This record gives sequence, structure tokens and C-alpha cells, in this order.
Amino acid sequence: MTRENIAAPLFGLLLTLGSVACTDKDGGNDDFVLDGLGDGDGDGDTGETGDGDGDTGDGDGDGDTGDGDGDTGDGDGDTGDGDGDSGLCGNDPGWGTVAIGQPVKHVAGKDHLGNAINLCEWGGTPIALDVAAVWCDPCRQASAYLATGAGNDPFSGLGPQLRGMIDSGKLVWITALVEDATSGPGAVADAAAWDSQYHHDNIPVIAEDDVPMLSGYVMNACVPAVYVLDQELNFFGIDDCQTWNQLAAAVEAFGG
Repeated sequence: MTRENIAAPLFGLLLTLGSVACTDKDGGNDDFVLDGLGDGDGDGDTGETGDGDGDTGDGDGDGDTGDGDGDTGDGDGDTGDGDGDSGLCGNDPGWGTVAIGQPVKHVAGKDHLGNAINLCEWGGTPIALDVAAVWCDPCRQASAYLATGAGNDPFSGLGPQLRGMIDSGKLVWITALVEDATSGPGAVADAAAWDSQYHHDNIPVIAEDDVPMLSGYVMNACVPAVYVLDQELNFFGIDDCQTWNQLAAAVEAFGG
């Protein structure tokens, strides 16, 4: 499946991804299936279908690997403000269905500095969770555009509005590197290199490092794949691997 060029208005019709479609780096067909995807049972296990409990964390069930203050940076703004409604971190819903209106698992990882972070720390502000891979050129194009605004808009005309929302703090854009250059799990070193190359004060770059969960949890066959979460950490928009409709909806709902 490619993200075909279909010109269309907001909602109702399709906002196409255009050139931002990550093809198989080995030159195969246009669909790329992330390694480790299970059978789609929604339990969040990567690889095999697992035991169904979906708990790959530290066993305490709270999904919070940070210190609870919601501040994952060192105060210099490198990983965004990270000071959203961290009170939501005490309400980890666990693994569930990836669907509009459903709560998102509080996925843990590390930022580009190696600090422990949790997705819940950005609660209180809409989030665009950008699931990306180091080897993916369209992922790089998207990050480069968001960092500088230079070059062609890879978001089918939504780019300037998205950048304005990110710059003003109306939207937290988080780039999560699920794979490195060789299709292995993304690591802190990859996040550090990515942040150095495509730095934006308000865009944290994270990696799950030793405990990869995102590739199995979101169960999406394409990268980049962007999931929009509302202020309460519920799924607001799901990437369909064909359009940017979920981002168009986010601009309309949260951009005012």
C-alpha cells in the first residue's frame, strides 16, 4: 500500500501523504511491515503473540519509569517542556485496543540524553506520536521539515499549521525511533544522533532501548506513522498509512 496522491478537502475526502511514504529499504514492495508485529490481538506483545498480559514493563503496573515530576529534560528545553499533566501517570490503563477514544498505554523509554521518560508525562496537551525508523528517508524528511520549515511540506499542506502548533505549545510532537539503521531496536544513541541532526526545542526524540513496545502496540505496517492523542491520553487520530486525515483533524480541533 502506498500513500497515493489524492487531492481532497479536510475530512470527508483524503489528505494524502504524497511523497512521505516509507518503502521497504530492501527495494521490495511499497509496504513496510515493522519487525516484531504480532498477530494483531492488541495485547501489545512484540514478536510472538505472547501470553496476553501485555506487561513488558517493570512489573509495578504503573507504567511510570520517571521520577513523577513530569520533567524529563535538563532545563534547557532540548526535549520539550515535559511538564504536562503528569498526574495522569497514576492512571495507566494498560494494554488495550488501539482505536479512537480508547486510552493509550503509558509507554516508557528514554530521551536523547538517556533520561527515563513516560508518554504520560506529556498528558494535558494534545500529542502527535511520530513512530519512525532511522533507516526511513521519509521519516527524516518529516523531521527535517518540522525542525526548520525548509523544503517541501511533506504533510500535504498541513506543515505550517503543525509547526505553529508545535512552536506555540498547542501540540507536543514526539518522535519515537522504533528501529535503527539495520532494523534493530532503536537506542538512545540513535535518538541522540536524530536530535542533533533535526533538533527542535519542543520535539522530544525518544527510544525504548531494551524494552521495545511501540512497534507491537500500535500494530501499524508503515513508518512514519503518526498517532494523535488528546489531552486525556486517549487516541484521537489513527494513522491509516494512506492519508494525513488524523493530523487534519488535530489541526482543526486543537489549532485554534
